[in-house]
Amino acid sequence: MALAEHLSTVRLEEAHASEQSDKDMIFKLVDSMPGGFDAINQFVRHIISSALRVMKGKFDNDFQVVLNKIEPEDKSGTSLPKLADARLTSKDKGGTTMPKVANAVLANMRLSTGFRL
Repeated sequence: MALAEHLSTVRLEEAHASEQSDKDMIFKLVDSMPGGFDAINQFVRHIISSALRVMKGKFDNDFQVVLNKIEPEDKSGTSLPKLADARLTSKDKGGTTMPKVANAVLANMRLSTGFRL
């Protein structure tokens, strides 16, 4: 994202080249085109915008796949998040609150996977 953000502000007329002759040739070519640098800069922004939209679509799709794995659709009609919330606020027969159990499970996940929440 940082690269795309930087590229969105790039102006070709501020570009550098390792060889002055290359820069002169590119600038002469761009100047000869209809719209010149403004048109080229707009074209570059359009390409970056299109690429970002593709990336966002891919990210959104991948994100939904992960969510579906974490929270599969419940076919019984019971709302799993509501059930989990109810369990987290209730006490079991031994008086242990579910948040303590959940914290123990999460701590075990951190130890076994190295993944930190």
